[in-house]
Amino acid sequence: MRLMRTCVATITLLAVVGFAGTAYAQGPNDNNGNPTILQAVQNLQSTLNALSASTSLGNTRFTPSAFVLAPDMVSCEAVNVSAATQTVRVQLINGIGTLIGDTGNSSTAAGVTFGLAQAGSGLVYCKITVVGGSRTDIRGSLGFFTLGSSQKLVLPAE
Repeated sequence: MRLMRTCVATITLLAVVGFAGTAYAQGPNDNNGNPTILQAVQNLQSTLNALSASTSLGNTRFTPSAFVLAPDMVSCEAVNVSAATQTVRVQLINGIGTLIGDTGNSSTAAGVTFGLAQAGSGLVYCKITVVGGSRTDIRGSLGFFTLGSSQKLVLPAE
């Protein structure tokens, strides 16, 4: 029994001393913490803020590529989903990066769809750009169809 009391007293003493030591491990009582750690965390936050700013979404959307041959037609379309008129440019690009269709910059009212269509010519994709805006202002797609019929395939721009 005496051994049991000694063990309980020893454990209680160690717990109290351990708690007191832990309470002061976070810094002095003014709660300023460790200035070195605080500075390191602030530097990390600044780096993350700069990285976030440099990886903004931009103003361009791309579709996946599709293989389209004549007599099928290929189309690239954009719709202005913002509440304001936007300057939009729609481009059709082949699989080796050559521009094969381009609308140029065009003023597009809110809610209006705008684009181009031409005969299929192999592997193609669309690039849709909002000049002076954000990619969140537009949605777009690449589609292919046969004249006089409905679309066979539509791929959304990302």
